[in-house]
Amino acid sequence: MRLRRDSPSMTVEGYFLAPVTLCEAAASRVVCGVGILPASLDNGSSLPPSWPTMRNALAITGVLWILLAAPFAATALAADPPPTPGPKDRCGVCGMYVAKYPQWVASLRFSDGTVTFFDGPKDMFRYLLDLATFKPGSTPEQVAAVFVTDYYSTRPIDGRAAFYVAGSDVIGPMGAELVPTADRSHAETLLKDHGGERVVAFGEVTAEMLQP
Repeated sequence: MRLRRDSPSMTVEGYFLAPVTLCEAAASRVVCGVGILPASLDNGSSLPPSWPTMRNALAITGVLWILLAAPFAATALAADPPPTPGPKDRCGVCGMYVAKYPQWVASLRFSDGTVTFFDGPKDMFRYLLDLATFKPGSTPEQVAAVFVTDYYSTRPIDGRAAFYVAGSDVIGPMGAELVPTADRSHAETLLKDHGGERVVAFGEVTAEMLQP
């Protein structure tokens, strides 16, 4: 077996950490991974007899890289890419200018690329639960992405993955709100700190919860 070192790499005290491709010509296989190997092994070098052990180590290292990277990938996808309202964008339900309330902005992106903004999650859900009135001819299946603003970070998050606190003392632009958070633990904290009634997931929101 032979080693092909890929760029970029970093050498530390006689060892390098880099993406490597381990080629086994006889079996017509290419094994790729990230690992720490002796820096003396240049491109095309034959691997030492301890290769089976090293191969296992590389496999474990690769799995660890995937596990470490997964949470960050999930976080990036939660709001990728969030639309930003302009100064003239109005709420699709009440007509208020949305950009004035960045900590409450919510939005829906439809499969045809159009975006509808809202000044808070409640109006967004009113719109979603009555598409026949607000966007005739559209169906829930045509909603490609849902974005809300996390209460604590004030950053856009995936509205379908968010948790919402109902009945709290937190007031939005239109009054009492369904307050969105990025995870359930944050929602439970908000529930305790702000006298909320319950925590609900996206699919648990009903028209009764949207009453003023």
